[in-house]
Amino acid sequence: MAHRYPGRRAGATSGPNAPALEIPELRIREGERLGVVGPSGAGKSTLVELLLGLRAPSAGRVLYRGRPLDRLDAADLRRLRREVQLIPQDARGGLNPRSSALGQVAEPLRGLVGGLSRAQRRRRAEQLLEEVGLPRACWSRRPAALSGGQCQRVAVARALATGPRLLVADEPFSALDPDSREQLQRMWAAVLDRQGAGLLLISHEPAAIRALCREQVVLRAGRIVTREPVGPPAAGPLSAADASTADARPTAVAFPERPAADAAAAIPVPEHLRGAA
Repeated sequence: MAHRYPGRRAGATSGPNAPALEIPELRIREGERLGVVGPSGAGKSTLVELLLGLRAPSAGRVLYRGRPLDRLDAADLRRLRREVQLIPQDARGGLNPRSSALGQVAEPLRGLVGGLSRAQRRRRAEQLLEEVGLPRACWSRRPAALSGGQCQRVAVARALATGPRLLVADEPFSALDPDSREQLQRMWAAVLDRQGAGLLLISHEPAAIRALCREQVVLRAGRIVTREPVGPPAAGPLSAADASTADARPTAVAFPERPAADAAAAIPVPEHLRGAA
């Protein structure tokens, strides 16, 4: 799979005409927690856009349930929106400025899940806000009246409302103070354990990758340098991630070979849908 932005000369492998992203395969398995690290311009945001179908690859395919995204019918696209949810870097900017925290979480239950009464949607939204630790006093507030950390809790609850199988988070902690980051990372870990959802985490922060992910992919200049387990800080030689993010110190250990798969990026998800209530 590759993506080249307009104006870049085809065939170039380096320099300003090189593809923004060029990877032979990236397979995300159900329930997997995968971090993506790399310097600015490595292709991390382009990867997210391609996996979510927000941008079409210049070459190759992105598969969902074994089918290319550009061949999904309306029903499959609706299922994709339920089962793969994005949590953006700017949580506040991704929320409706005129809706309360409770309304933000209830809305996808009406639009993407369906079949629930208004009372059921409200009850489910309340459960999710409790699960992410948003104080009850904040439930009626609009985004402008919430802190950055509170907005992110709302964004996580909203993403969980559809029972997703995969959460895609693009630098979700970068705008938060250290205390808020640590609190929210603990919240994320607990929620992921309870929900059983997978995670694709884009981050410059090694602490976030170590707290939430079991493996990481290192991108550099649009290519995957390595895929390796994530471990605690350790002395000794720098891992591939250290070469791409100056403050990264994951332990580099031997990683067993995985079976060969189709030469395409894939987001495998189960056939069943999680219940919304």
